[in-house]
Amino acid sequence: MDLVLQLALDPDRPLNRSVYAALREAILERRIVPGSKLPSSRALATDLGVSRNTVLHAY
Repeated sequence: MDLVLQLALDPDRPLNRSVYAALREAILERRIVPGSKLPSSRALATDLGVSRNTVLHAY
């Protein structure tokens, strides 16, 4: 899956909430379609430059 997410970094919001918001936006915009698999937590963490735990909390 070639998913590109843009994180809106906000110093008042935890990073996992920013990842969650980016995933939610991708779903609402149909860049992630129903029935498709999300990227693995390791792959998404690497792509976003965050820890795997951050992605796991967002998932």
